Amino acid sequence: MMPPESLESISQFSGRDKRYLPRWEVSNRILYQVQGDGQRKESLSHDLSCAGASILTEESITPNEKLQLTIYLDREVSVRVDGRVCWSVPVAKKHLIGINFEQTSRKAQDLILKYAFELDRAKLVRHWFKGWDTA
Repeated sequence: MMPPESLESISQFSGRDKRYLPRWEVSNRILYQVQGDGQRKESLSHDLSCAGASILTEESITPNEKLQLTIYLDREVSVRVDGRVCWSVPVAKKHLIGINFEQTSRKAQDLILKYAFELDRAKLVRHWFKGWDTA
């Protein structure tokens, strides 16, 4: 399979999976550090949920690597989470990295959910109540 040439072609893959917690397409500032590497690097998110994210990086990060991330939900609000790389896909001379969060605090999850709810309430409600007859 050829690597995707754009983020739009990635969306066709990510739309197929069925997650309990929806991910919101957002382009937020992310600072990350690979465990064992003392260097913090900057990235942008592609999507985000309470359980994970995908980020666009300059470097390839191998699956199972542990990361420490600071996710900026807006200019003044950020959360710190630990995660593990699930997959890495080259995209237009960069790498889209899929991350599952590990042992995320309830406070961090609540903050992400609050941010996402304010960002797109209708999408969140549609996802959780999909198939329910609301009439």
